[in-house]
Amino acid sequence: MSMKTTVNLYVLALSPSLAMSEDLNVIIDQLYKRDHVADALILPPSIVVNISKEYINLTTYSVPFLSTPVDFSQRETIHEMSILTSHSPEFLTWFHSLRKLFSQSIENRHIFPYPGFLLGMDSTTRISLPMTNSDWRIILYNITYNEEDDKVVSFQREKLQEVHLR
Repeated sequence: MSMKTTVNLYVLALSPSLAMSEDLNVIIDQLYKRDHVADALILPPSIVVNISKEYINLTTYSVPFLSTPVDFSQRETIHEMSILTSHSPEFLTWFHSLRKLFSQSIENRHIFPYPGFLLGMDSTTRISLPMTNSDWRIILYNITYNEEDDKVVSFQREKLQEVHLR
């Protein structure tokens, strides 16, 4: 007998430019059609900064921005998932300062903070690299997902707040 669970979270994520989001969506959709793992679809293409059970009010924070363009050209595998990341020192310093700013994140097996874009299960799909971004938004989502046998079977997301970082 399989066990169904419903999870409700607040997820704070960095969102790239519209053009980069569209390019990432093409890759994520291709991987989903092949592997049918929904984890990378829970959020639009984004970099998770924090996961919480409590609402995070972005207006109470002074969120730093990154003015340097970032090249995402590295592929890594974390939790059996392929991630597009950057080894830019400026980007990594900025990401970790945001992690520190928004306190301790809770653990979750499907959504996790990492300085890169979650693509899906396959790490062999060709990607035109590098992908460069210099236009960031920080967005708070309310995410509810249902899982069965440790797999996401359905999800719902609602954008609650968005701040363009300039």
